Amino acid sequence: MPSSTITQTISGIGGNITQSRQLSAEGSIDIDQAIADAEVDKSIAFVLDISEVAMIAIKSTQAITIETNDGTTPADTLSLAANVPLVFSGAAGETNPFTTDITELFVTNASGAEAQLQIKVLFDPTP
Repeated sequence: MPSSTITQTISGIGGNITQSRQLSAEGSIDIDQAIADAEVDKSIAFVLDISEVAMIAIKSTQAITIETNDGTTPADTLSLAANVPLVFSGAAGETNPFTTDITELFVTNASGAEAQLQIKVLFDPTP
């Protein structure tokens, strides 16, 4: 069974606060994809029933835009800043950044440099 640990640390202001949580699920998705500079709507095969998601983590080395299901009229659009991960865990009461099931991703990189996109997902097909 795939598992992952999410660790968050806040430092300064008189000390540190660290929180870790271990998550596991029946399935996982692991994408590590280079996105060329000036790439528009690069298609990435990615199918996900959002009701099955236990955890999503997305990070890019450059600022990029991710659209779901259609590059012209997307269901959802995420704008990621360089090296700022987006992390969702339903167990933590966070809101899933995706509002509808995903059939494909479309990625645009106008940052001026190649981006390395990482997506990690834990899901349970029988929640």
